[in-house]
Amino acid sequence: MHDRAVLTAFAGHQEGIQVDLAPLGVLRLLDRPVSLLTNRITALDDLGVPALAELPGRLAETPGWPDRYALVDAELRRLLDRSHTRPDPEIVHTWRRLSTARGRVAVATLADETGWSRRHLLTRFRGQVGLTPTTAGRVLRFREAARLLVPGARDRHRPSSARIADVAAACGFADHSHLVREFRDLAGVTPTRYVQERLSGFPDVQDAAGAAT
Repeated sequence: MHDRAVLTAFAGHQEGIQVDLAPLGVLRLLDRPVSLLTNRITALDDLGVPALAELPGRLAETPGWPDRYALVDAELRRLLDRSHTRPDPEIVHTWRRLSTARGRVAVATLADETGWSRRHLLTRFRGQVGLTPTTAGRVLRFREAARLLVPGARDRHRPSSARIADVAAACGFADHSHLVREFRDLAGVTPTRYVQERLSGFPDVQDAAGAAT
């Protein structure tokens, strides 16, 4: 989990498989507090999980994408089955509520629903998800706004100020300026620039995978 903009780059040609995990999936997969990885880009070699560190080499030696996908699937399932870490039911509930509401749930409401104090919920949630409920909600609202601004590859129109304002209202931001500030903090660019880069830059792998399935 990140609560700030991150820029990654590489030189040359590469092929790979991208696996997107929910925070509680990372908790189970790695058997460690997710807070240790917050706002970090960590190499597979540094995770302390030999099976993950060896996976790129095994993929490179595996011919054909179907077999590579099957290898990743099998290895992740094996690691999850062997995991000794389980998230608290209260944290599972809180994360699902935040995700479903795209971050628009008050922490006081979440605490009431779990029966925990706000302080205890904050501590347990941050350890298992990586961010506090308030910050996670902020990230989820931003992600929803980003999704609405670029709904699909066929939408090639530059967004107008009115459209951005509509997205801001739909996602629970105070106003257009609030949305712009959040994009500067979490994406490193304005909403308009974000859309321009998404539509003119490299294709998003997640979008392509989603369309295929």
